[in-house]
Amino acid sequence: TSLIPGVGYVKKTYDLVDLGDSKTVSFTTNESGLAWGAIYAQYDEEIIKVTPIGNIFTVSKRLFVERDLGTGRPELIPLNQGGGLNVGEKVVCRITIRSDRDVEFVYLKDQRAACFEPFVTNSGYKAQGGTGYYVSVKDATTEFFFDNLRKGVYMLEQSFYVTRSGDYTSGVSMLQSIY
Repeated sequence: TSLIPGVGYVKKTYDLVDLGDSKTVSFTTNESGLAWGAIYAQYDEEIIKVTPIGNIFTVSKRLFVERDLGTGRPELIPLNQGGGLNVGEKVVCRITIRSDRDVEFVYLKDQRAACFEPFVTNSGYKAQGGTGYYVSVKDATTEFFFDNLRKGVYMLEQSFYVTRSGDYTSGVSMLQSIY
């Protein structure tokens, strides 16, 4: 339990085992006047077990490694689970968005593996895949903000360089309307 003096803010964290079989949580205050409260439920899951949900949008992500296979020009090879990458290689991430209706104020958050360093690190407005958006590049994610997303299919592409060897998880892409 943590209390912020003078503000009256109290935070209490419970593990599921603390609650037992009860699915009810209640709070009381001894103070007079208005009181505000909130309950947040959070759980962790293995990334491989995360399944897509939603009915207006679908979003999918595929990773490719860019390699020269002797043709004189780089080719994109799908990055399969267990496939190896070398430090310095270029990885291309293709995000496909499908929308079954016109929507406004859409937010896409794409997580990336800790071994990936973005090829383009500048945030700003861009046009790609048939739509325009503002992109914000962060340490572990790239965020996309769409004013308007018309009904249809859109493909966004971003590139990364592999900076470290090891086993990594790419993370998930989350798409939502923030209207």
